[in-house]
Amino acid sequence: MCMKKIQLHPIVDNINKIVKDSGLDKSSFAFKCGFPESKWNKISNGVQELKLSELSIIEKVLQMSTLEIVTYPKKYVEADPSLEEKRVSVTFEISSSMSEHLLKLVMKDRGGVLN
Repeated sequence: MCMKKIQLHPIVDNINKIVKDSGLDKSSFAFKCGFPESKWNKISNGVQELKLSELSIIEKVLQMSTLEIVTYPKKYVEADPSLEEKRVSVTFEISSSMSEHLLKLVMKDRGGVLN
């Protein structure tokens, strides 16, 4: 029986990379997931699609979140909102003779130098 190979999904490709990088072979990985080796071979070779319920099992075995698997090998770090820079816009109406003085004051507070 000839099975048609489907295009390997990027998530499955990443799982294959993670398994390889962790030093596991496909057989050991399949065993840890509770999958028959033949089933994991079909999934990892693009013959069978990966189900969400199977991805959940894989997350637990790899001790990784879906996001970590999807973005592998890059590391996702959640942004800290307290570190986001706040911007304020202020408009002044001053005489042209005072504009340079005002710019010097603003740049001094930011650690900049105005030439």
